[in-house]
Amino acid sequence: MSVMVGRRKVRSDAVGILIGVALVSLVAVAGRNIPLPGLDGALLTSWVGQGGLPSQLSILALGVTPILSAFALGQVIRLLFPSTDGSISLAVCEAVLAMLIAVGQAYSAARGLDAMGYLGDQGSYDFFSVIAALVGGVAVLLFLSRQVVLPGLLAGLWILWLLPAFLDLPSNILASVDMARTGAASGTQFFEVLLFTIAVAALSAFVVMAVLRHYRHWVAGHTDAKRLFPLAIVVWPPLLAAIVGSYLLVPLALFAPNAVLQSSHMGAYFTGVTAILVPLLVLGYGCLFDRRGLSLPSSLLLLIAATQIVAILGTEFAINKMLLVLPLNGTTILVAVAVCCALIDACLSAPHAERTDNPA
Repeated sequence: MSVMVGRRKVRSDAVGILIGVALVSLVAVAGRNIPLPGLDGALLTSWVGQGGLPSQLSILALGVTPILSAFALGQVIRLLFPSTDGSISLAVCEAVLAMLIAVGQAYSAARGLDAMGYLGDQGSYDFFSVIAALVGGVAVLLFLSRQVVLPGLLAGLWILWLLPAFLDLPSNILASVDMARTGAASGTQFFEVLLFTIAVAALSAFVVMAVLRHYRHWVAGHTDAKRLFPLAIVVWPPLLAAIVGSYLLVPLALFAPNAVLQSSHMGAYFTGVTAILVPLLVLGYGCLFDRRGLSLPSSLLLLIAATQIVAILGTEFAINKMLLVLPLNGTTILVAVAVCCALIDACLSAPHAERTDNPA
């Protein structure tokens, strides 16, 4: 059963898709309010009485960082070795690596809580309870990250990644409005922030819908469409560029530590890395998709790369030149628009994207 909306039809399973998104979001939000076991009872009561439990002390304190790190490595492997795209073995390795990273981060977090005196008086039991809870929280998020699959995008991961930013969005907006109201920042700056956000969102929506349009044409002639997630070309390059840039910074810090410590040099470094790596990564995804028969025009690849560079560098410029807090940064806007467009496309008469173990 379907219902016409304009010239397209609402799919009969649209309600199920929206329920899935809601359930994933609700579980993640609820987990941010469940305290870690092993915390000192008096301190826990004090925090709750002062306005609620800090998310850094919840069972989901590690967030999706371990998962994102593991999946990012998987994306690099897919770009370097296209034959691994769609490999179940690679997906399993990503999950294992995510859990190993979670164990390491959980151990460090437990050591930090112990050093600050936040743990209870049961010694090792409280220490390992914290580790087990944090690792278990990452395991839950890993499961949830694969539960929402939309046309062109494995959206569960990105919904979980976006949640903290959107939960903080009201307070950031109120802070900006308050600064403009009290004169700490001018109304012009508030308008510039709003204009920048709208412009990046509009440009992002244009490129996302263009990619989805080519994807729909490709799906019509291919039966293995479930294994291709073309919106990876929109969401991954900015994050991969930041991750690779951070790793490249390690040897630079060893040989030229004074240069790394200067903020002006760091800004120039990340500007250059973004301008170089983002187009290369977009080209890499274009070649990867082309091997599967989905050929994106060169003009669209250039537009995608330009949109990502404008979003990232525009955010850095705004942060450096404006006093107002940006409600959402450029990368967050890109991902949010991609998820929203994929969700709309999934609810209309679009190609069916089956569950897969290929995270994109």
